[in-house]
Amino acid sequence: MREPLDASRMRHGAEFRIVCGAGGASLDATVADKDGKGVPDISVVAVPADAVSASQMSTAIAWTQTDQNGQCSLTGLALGKYRVLAVAKTVEMTPETLGALSSALPSKAEDVELGEDQRASVLLAPSSLN
Repeated sequence: MREPLDASRMRHGAEFRIVCGAGGASLDATVADKDGKGVPDISVVAVPADAVSASQMSTAIAWTQTDQNGQCSLTGLALGKYRVLAVAKTVEMTPETLGALSSALPSKAEDVELGEDQRASVLLAPSSLN
């Protein structure tokens, strides 16, 4: 579930359960320039492929920064297909940034499928959000 739950829509007396489990996935990313050198301080964004609107992205997005070698990891991700993008801009949860991400993801992102307990790797080139 990636969206807030509206409990007011439940029937009176209905049973409500929350089930949590282990088995999340991890994504290791390397961001390299055209010469293959790692690029530090780049934002790496992973968005579930089914999160297409800015409001969906705001609740489902995962991001981190690359280290001095251009590497980073995202852990505890839900299973499924993700669009992964490296951008030189710091990721902020503003309508402008989310709108730019929404526009950039279909054409500039790499698609990655994550399974249970899987650790996937992706090689990215820095992109702009323009």
